[in-house]
Amino acid sequence: MNFFNRFNDVGIAKKVSITFFMLLGFAALLGCIALERLSSINDVTMEVRDHWMVSIRHLGEANTLLAEEEINLTKHMLSTSDEDMDKVEAEIMADRSSLKTSWEKYLPTIVLKEEKTLVEEYSRAYEDYLSQASKVISLSRQNQNTDARIEFDAKASPSILKTRKALE
Repeated sequence: MNFFNRFNDVGIAKKVSITFFMLLGFAALLGCIALERLSSINDVTMEVRDHWMVSIRHLGEANTLLAEEEINLTKHMLSTSDEDMDKVEAEIMADRSSLKTSWEKYLPTIVLKEEKTLVEEYSRAYEDYLSQASKVISLSRQNQNTDARIEFDAKASPSILKTRKALE
């Protein structure tokens, strides 16, 4: 009670000043806490910008290139001349080269163990797809388009869909 009696004896100007500085100190403390929280949010934002956004861009490019390759396989089966087939095969090789570049840019962005597992799944599916695609191209090159179409529908197309699914 002695403290409150002394506080009652203090003048109004000192009471207002003490209250003002207490509020100022409280506001400064809250500001420091807010800055600390904002710093941690900034760190997470930087991680998203530096890793996740980059990896999503490269995976999107890879997925697009796989879709283009699937279209080119279909164009190869529809081609009737060697020149057209050569042109389509050159497009396929260019797509594969671009895909390899995108994939190599993506690999350094991997940070999670689960993502490494998905990379292994993608690699297996892509190797299977390449094997199936080469069979389709070989049959198409020999103008065995019916057999190429059957091989495409039965094996290559499901294989590329599995590969693209692994990128999601």
